[in-house]
Amino acid sequence: MRARQSPEPSPRAERNLSNPTWSAVVETVAAREGVHPTDLEPQLYEVVDPDALETLLATAATGQSSVTVAFEYAGYDVVVASDGTMTVE
Repeated sequence: MRARQSPEPSPRAERNLSNPTWSAVVETVAAREGVHPTDLEPQLYEVVDPDALETLLATAATGQSSVTVAFEYAGYDVVVASDGTMTVE
């Protein structure tokens, strides 16, 4: 009998829009790394301003425009969009 391998987590996911984007990014990367979110290096605020990220996406979510923000965090390429999608690869 062969052991079943776990599938790789999908890099693309819908964000829970009731949670802050920065929180979703940190939790997703921490889960991929198998560590507690506070153990990630660098801290997210060293890479991107969490408040600015939230403001930018919230402003776009009002329907005025579409925004996509891409950055590297803890060795992952992160892309978040105002439509609620997030990719971590």
